[in-house]
Amino acid sequence: MKDNALKNFYRVEWAKVGIQLLLLLFLLATQFVQKDFINWSLMSVNLLLMTLVMSFHGVYIYSLERIKDYTILHYVIFFFDTIWLTILLFYFPNIQALFILLYLMQILLSGILLEKLGAMVVAAFTSLCFSILLVVNPLLEGQLLFLSLGLNNLGFFLIALLSGTLSEQLRSLGTELEKKTQDIQVLKDLNALILENMKSGFISIDKDNRILLYNGSASEILEKNIVEGARLNFIMPDLKHKLAKIKKRGSPIEHIYRAKSATKNLLLLVSDIFSDSNERLGSVIIFSDQTEFKRLEEEAKQNEKLAAIGKLAAGIAHEIRNPLASMSGSIQFMAESLKSGGEEEQKLMKIVLKEIDRLNLLVTEFLDFAKPEKSEKQEVDLTDLVQETLDLLEKDERFANDIHLEKELQKSLKIYADKAKIKQVLLNLLINASQAMEESAVKKLKISLKTKGLDTVLSIRDSGCGMSDEVKKRLFEPFHTTKAKGTGLGLAMVHKILDNHKARVEVKSKSGEGTEFKIHFPLL
Repeated sequence: MKDNALKNFYRVEWAKVGIQLLLLLFLLATQFVQKDFINWSLMSVNLLLMTLVMSFHGVYIYSLERIKDYTILHYVIFFFDTIWLTILLFYFPNIQALFILLYLMQILLSGILLEKLGAMVVAAFTSLCFSILLVVNPLLEGQLLFLSLGLNNLGFFLIALLSGTLSEQLRSLGTELEKKTQDIQVLKDLNALILENMKSGFISIDKDNRILLYNGSASEILEKNIVEGARLNFIMPDLKHKLAKIKKRGSPIEHIYRAKSATKNLLLLVSDIFSDSNERLGSVIIFSDQTEFKRLEEEAKQNEKLAAIGKLAAGIAHEIRNPLASMSGSIQFMAESLKSGGEEEQKLMKIVLKEIDRLNLLVTEFLDFAKPEKSEKQEVDLTDLVQETLDLLEKDERFANDIHLEKELQKSLKIYADKAKIKQVLLNLLINASQAMEESAVKKLKISLKTKGLDTVLSIRDSGCGMSDEVKKRLFEPFHTTKAKGTGLGLAMVHKILDNHKARVEVKSKSGEGTEFKIHFPLL
């Protein structure tokens, strides 16, 4: 409020100085036009008076910010201005109309600063000075004198009333406007706050596809520095041809976006903005990153698929086991009965018995895979378990001894797990990594263990043959294997154990570039 008052004071004071300067120039021009009638002694007094008045106002303007109480001083200033105008009117009675106008302007300015009451007080003082002047130096006589007094004084008070009323209305409108401005600013700040806290990306564009507004989530999802005024094509190059389709559809649509870090699945919704006259002003684009959701959806589908395969195969395995037992018993009986038979027959029977045992082992392993997991979970130091498994593999013929092993193990990382089951997972993954590097010129295995966010992350990366996308999709399916003598149950069992431990596994692999398994265990 004080700032607004100061602005009004400055406006009024500069208006007064301007009026005084114009008045001075007018008086000088009048005297020089009538130079034969110039009274230089009178002129010098008037020039001195005008100079003093203007200097006084200059000092007052300079001191405004240092003054605490403006009101009393403004009354003094207006009274002072009224007095010196009356003095000038006394010396220059021939331009009475001009000074009457200046009186009215004084009252008008007082209404702006001092409102209705102040304007009425200044009008009363002006009326008093003007009335005294007409009595002391009467330019009119009789009825004209009384008419001049009445009309001018009435004009003074009417201007005071109108000026004060107008000032109060303007002040009220100013207060209301300031309140509305504050409300708009609050809404604007709230709007900005909502946009910045949205997890979804938000971009608004004009009808020429230039960006008007965006939020922080948009930059994070797109992994780009968005600039207002830039064209949408530079931010999302593949989107332009889809905009019309998305608008026509009226519902979200999936969009594949290639970010710096990875390819992302975005869910996009576009809506046009229209004016009251139904003219299109631009569009709003709202999008969210569905990559993680898609991954979880694919994982859920994979789990459903594995569960269905498991139930089906478990039933088949039970049915296979009984004939295998009968076949094994029959062959053994035949072998005993035909001891006197030829060497070739005995050899064939041993092959049949060996393959029956192998099939029986496979069925037993699968039944173990299919039955509900039973585990004894406890606090396990995963760092020690990884090192213990590596020590165990040093004497295992399935693990090559010419592998360059690189370890980054953070100490004392503990998880809640079944130690034997997690060791089974480690053995399976490490042996698989070793076998994947059999044909590699450089055999390099890197194992890292560290915390990331709310997870303990175990990474096993090899420099082996890698996998194609097709193989990677079926990686954890039972009986799916690329090994000549593999059963295809090892990684299926790994997936089951990790799922039972609420652990998440990520696989990154390309043919000829090696494979990385990342296992995310919940922190203890």
